[in-house]
Amino acid sequence: MASCFPETRAGRPAVRLLLLLALVLALSGGTGTQEPADPFVFTRSLAVELDSPSAGIAASQVDLRIEGRPQPILSVERIESSPIVLFVDLPLLSPASARASLTALAERAPALVERGPVTVVLGGLVSETVVAATRDADELRSALEALLDDLDDQRELGEVFSLRRSLLDDAQGETWETEAVTTISDEEGLLRWQWDALLQALDPSSRDGDGVLFWLQDGLDPDPLTALRRVREPSPSLEARTSRDLSSVLRELGRSLAAEGWWVQTTRLAAAEQEELVPNAAEAAAVLSEPSGGGSIDDPAQLDRVLEALDRRLRVSYRATTIIDDPRPVDLRIDGTAPA
Repeated sequence: MASCFPETRAGRPAVRLLLLLALVLALSGGTGTQEPADPFVFTRSLAVELDSPSAGIAASQVDLRIEGRPQPILSVERIESSPIVLFVDLPLLSPASARASLTALAERAPALVERGPVTVVLGGLVSETVVAATRDADELRSALEALLDDLDDQRELGEVFSLRRSLLDDAQGETWETEAVTTISDEEGLLRWQWDALLQALDPSSRDGDGVLFWLQDGLDPDPLTALRRVREPSPSLEARTSRDLSSVLRELGRSLAAEGWWVQTTRLAAAEQEELVPNAAEAAAVLSEPSGGGSIDDPAQLDRVLEALDRRLRVSYRATTIIDDPRPVDLRIDGTAPA
């Protein structure tokens, strides 16, 4: 997956009756599953709130539109198994959230491997695959527990919080503006490095079918000046030198992940403890997750609901009525109650 984020037109999913539908992006050239014999046929996955895991939906119930134009639905099928990646983003993860999130996932190891092969990636300056595509609950649990045991030795853990704390502490010094420019630049470099590490870890050639990403991070805040204003108002000069709000890049990252078939769940248990340092982190998590129809997991109960939702995912194949040569928002609607 490339690390550049093309401009796309924003769009929101539509909801009809009881079923929640994801915003998915239609792309030509290798996005989703494209039939070799027909370049107009695309396959996308979505999470739907069915009445039960065994419920199904007929193609006649699905209304899919691109820029308002209906597209013929070819088939609708349940997704029986999905590749799952747990990306432990060390620099963007606070110690408290790391412990809470890894503990919750370790406790749910059987539920995770039941729903697909699980890969665990430790993201940092040099990313490391801890477990590769395992269906063994004991192997997964042991790997996550080992990460928990080694957290105190992970020097990169919570690095973005250390930078942000330094930014706020320096706001009282005589040279604070100069130091703020350096710190904000370092933080931006760290964020971009981690985004590239994530994209490399999610190489589409290494998986078969649409995947599920649990991104463990609670420190992604694209605008450091928001936190800085809580302790000191930045001068116009400082704002001009550091006004590089990464929200638009973050939005394109979320869209790129969705377009590559990833259902994104930002996993940030115990994140509230760091809110004063990264006040925009919750909003950023939503921006990342929304394009794929995913969400932000803030407590174990939400994690359980996401695992249950994996049993209700559908794969929709459709024929595009026009050539799609750039990213387009797709609106999906389902009429009526899903048949048993």
